[in-house]
Amino acid sequence: MSSPTLFEQQRVQEPSKDSQAGKILEELRAIRRVGGDWLCAITFQKMFIPTYSQRVRDLRRMGHTIHSRPCNDHEWWDHQHSGQVAMYMYEPPSNLFVMSESK
Repeated sequence: MSSPTLFEQQRVQEPSKDSQAGKILEELRAIRRVGGDWLCAITFQKMFIPTYSQRVRDLRRMGHTIHSRPCNDHEWWDHQHSGQVAMYMYEPPSNLFVMSESK
């Protein structure tokens, strides 16, 4: 099997590590590293990121694949939802060409 050409590679921009989008991306990647997959958005609220859904949208626009679905109450997670809350999952790319953020 030959390696992908430049045009077949997915172009992904990395957010600044100190930005809210960067913190969200790092948290989603950390969950994957320890063998998890879905992360409840309550985690981002606890990180004082109230606009987490907009930051996830920003990450998607940068080329990151992030899936979402409604989060149901799970007794083993020991949290309750008073409204509609999402869960997010980061999907690492198989063919990745990372573009650093321009400053």
